Amino acid sequence: MLSLARVMCESRDFSALPILADALQDAGCDTDIILNYCRGPNPPHVRCWVVDLVLNEEERGAEEQMRARVEVRP
Repeated sequence: MLSLARVMCESRDFSALPILADALQDAGCDTDIILNYCRGPNPPHVRCWVVDLVLNEEERGAEEQMRARVEVRP
């Protein structure tokens, strides 16, 4: 899911949004506004807020892991 989001962001080709919707749903996403947007008829041309959301969550998770490593040190 993350690699797909990265590829779409870098290439600005959002034609795989329906595949991302399936991956999000498989991962437990049940937010209709996200899933319907990804499966909708008008893909974005420059940026996609769902792709940004997925990538931002990845960054946030990496930051939290880094903080946890730093806090564990004696």
